[in-house]
Amino acid sequence: MADLLDLLGNALDDKAVAALGRSLGIDAGDAAKLVSAALPVLIEQLGANAKSGDAGNIASAVTNDHDGSVLSNAVGFLGGGFSAGPGTGILNHVFGDQIDTALVTVSTATGLPAPVVRLGFTALAPMVMGAITQAAIGAVTAVVVIKLLDVAVDQVRSGRAQAMLGRVNSSLDDDGDGNALNDVGRGAVGLTRKVTIGIASTTAKVARSERTKTVAKTSASAAIKGGTVLAKTGGSLAKKGFNRFRKRF
Repeated sequence: MADLLDLLGNALDDKAVAALGRSLGIDAGDAAKLVSAALPVLIEQLGANAKSGDAGNIASAVTNDHDGSVLSNAVGFLGGGFSAGPGTGILNHVFGDQIDTALVTVSTATGLPAPVVRLGFTALAPMVMGAITQAAIGAVTAVVVIKLLDVAVDQVRSGRAQAMLGRVNSSLDDDGDGNALNDVGRGAVGLTRKVTIGIASTTAKVARSERTKTVAKTSASAAIKGGTVLAKTGGSLAKKGFNRFRKRF
C-alpha cells in the first residue's frame, strides 16, 4: 500500500491550492488554511466511520466511483470541476448530522465563512476518496480501507499532516502539538473574555452622575461575573465538544 498523505500532498501543490482559492473567491493563503484544517477533519472522520462498520461502504464507493484520476488533475478539479462532482454526497455520508460541527470548527480555525468551508470540503472529499484508491494499489477492501485510514489518522494526530500540508497550519497551532483545531476552544474562551471586558468598560463609561455611576458599576461587575461564567462554560463545552469531535474524527 502507498501512503495516503503522500499522495494528497503531491496533488495539493501550490498551483492546486491557488486554483481552489480562485474557485472559492479567496486568496491562496486562505485556501491553504482551509486545506490544512479541513483535510485532517475529513481523514479522521472517515477513519472513525471505517472503524464503526462503514469500511465496506467506503470500499464499495471508492471502487465504483473513484479511480483516483482526480489527483492527477487537481488544478482543474479544484479550479471548478468539483462543482459537478460527488463532493456533496460524500460529505452527507461521511459527516451525517455532524456536518455543522465540522463546518463551525474549521470556520473558527481559519476565519473563513461556513459556506466557503462547505465548498472547500466538497472539493476536497473526492480527492481523499481518490487517494484511497491509489494508495490501495489493487483491490480496495474493507480491511485495506481500515489499514490506510488508521495510518493516515495516526499521521494527522502526530503532526505529519501539518508538515505535509504546509506552513499555514503551524501559524494556527498555538500549542505546537501539530493540530490547529484543538486551539479553537481556547480562542473562543479568550474572545468571550474580551467581549465581556468590553461590555463592562462601555457600561462604566456611560455613567454621567453618581447614581448612574453606581448602576453602571453594578452592571459592569455583573457583566464580568456573567462573562466569567460564560467563559468557563464555553471553555468546558469547547473542550468536551472537541474531545468528542476528536474521537469521532
